[in-house]
Amino acid sequence: LLELYYIDGKRKTGLLRELAASDMLNYQIEVHGLKSASANIGAMDVSEMARAQENAAAQGDRALIDEKLPVLLAEYETLLTNIGQFLEQRRQENEREEKLERLLVQKLKEQTAQALEELQHFRSAQCAERVRTMLLHELPKEAEDRLLQIQEQLRLYEDDHAEELLGGLLSVLEKEEMTE
Repeated sequence: LLELYYIDGKRKTGLLRELAASDMLNYQIEVHGLKSASANIGAMDVSEMARAQENAAAQGDRALIDEKLPVLLAEYETLLTNIGQFLEQRRQENEREEKLERLLVQKLKEQTAQALEELQHFRSAQCAERVRTMLLHELPKEAEDRLLQIQEQLRLYEDDHAEELLGGLLSVLEKEEMTE
């Protein structure tokens, strides 16, 4: 939950600023989502501030939105920073754990092709599991970074973007295999 909240938060802060100035209906929808997501992780201060913004948007109270949005965003950004630090610490602890043997380019290419095929056939859960399994292995830095991006997109249900990233990784791996 924290990872999804954090990933979505990186997108949502700019979006809230933009919508508050231009699109009250979609602003109301976005702060409603922030209110609910924040309550789900126990961030009740942010949730309450978002609720107040949602109510102000429903009533068309631009003055209240203009006055209180900076306070909400400051609190939200602080929360996201803290969550980001926690997630990074957890990632570093996980990296210290011993990785499985390094995957050869051929094996990595095969696994990537299978993950892509699973995603193209709407089996995103199987694709996500395959990506997670590949990440357990020692990997070249570029492949690991790309797989982490793919994993993030799958968690956000952005299957089209994950498919595009998998295709890009597969192309890189095919070129590497030819030079080995």
